Amino acid sequence: MDKPRTVTRIFFCLLLGLLSTFFAEVLSGSAPDYLLTAFGYWGIFPLYCLHTLFLASIIMTRERSFSLRTLYLASLLFGMYEAYITKILWHPSWSPETFKIGELAVAETLLLVFYWHSLFSFLIPLFVGENLLAGSNNLTLLLPEKWQTRVRNPRFILLFGGYSSILLAAAASSVEDALGLALLNSTAVSAAILLWRWLTRKKTYDFTELLPSGKGIILVAVLLAFIYLNFGFNLSTDALPEPIGHISVLLLYILFILLIRRSVRLDREQRPVSDIAAPVGAERFSLKHWFLFCAAFILSAALLNLLPFAVRELLTGVVFISGIIMGVLFFIRSIRALYRPDTPGPAHLIEPGENTL
Repeated sequence: MDKPRTVTRIFFCLLLGLLSTFFAEVLSGSAPDYLLTAFGYWGIFPLYCLHTLFLASIIMTRERSFSLRTLYLASLLFGMYEAYITKILWHPSWSPETFKIGELAVAETLLLVFYWHSLFSFLIPLFVGENLLAGSNNLTLLLPEKWQTRVRNPRFILLFGGYSSILLAAAASSVEDALGLALLNSTAVSAAILLWRWLTRKKTYDFTELLPSGKGIILVAVLLAFIYLNFGFNLSTDALPEPIGHISVLLLYILFILLIRRSVRLDREQRPVSDIAAPVGAERFSLKHWFLFCAAFILSAALLNLLPFAVRELLTGVVFISGIIMGVLFFIRSIRALYRPDTPGPAHLIEPGENTL
């Protein structure tokens, strides 16, 4: 593996942030036009980029083993920005009368923290980023064996592209709007990936070597803290809760951090439960798979927008309900793997020095 230069690592970090913003904000339909607005560049993009870099950098290092379980538990901290930054976990603007416990909106917390931001803002961008931008195979080898094959299956990719377009199609004002936004964002991300691959065509990098380290992590943490302070005191301050709401959020932070610490310790103690070495040239999620996903996403966004409003609302509900269920199941499975280390899947480890092709 080659040693990346500073400018290479900076470019990679920006690309990883672009992937995170794409999967989180475009697929959700929340801000699919962020590339066309100033706030998208100084507000939305830095939020996703810095969260992704910070959480990935503190877990994925070459000095110690890490597991899918630990990555998922760390990803729970990502979605917690919906408390002190957007205030949505306390006061969802689309459903102010939603069911709450301790002033926390239950459904929104389960959907955003345990599912959407964990997968679409963090884990999926990391997987796509490593497969398309680096030469290592850390994340693919953490997946259960059947999923290592499934993520490269054209049918699965087409279905995932269609599923990913549902929320954008529902949020778009017209077929032209849905098609244009899907095409714009897919083209922008694809162009950035192709530029990276052209500039680094004679180099092969390990994913963990491209992430911030040392002073880089400190810089990312400082910038992230600035975002929390800026938006925390200036965005939707009227939605701040009573003390019980703050206590509920802080208890979640404490719970997640304790679980992460236990998982990291367990990673250090465990030996791999399967042979994670991969032969040179092993098949991986490639550019052709990415372009297939983009094609399915773009076409589905336009076609689904043609459906009657009631049908689009029904599909949106299916995404929300299935997301809540999957988020709960992912969390339960991670806890089982944490306290029953023999549980397959999330307990798979990447050992230092054994994570590259």
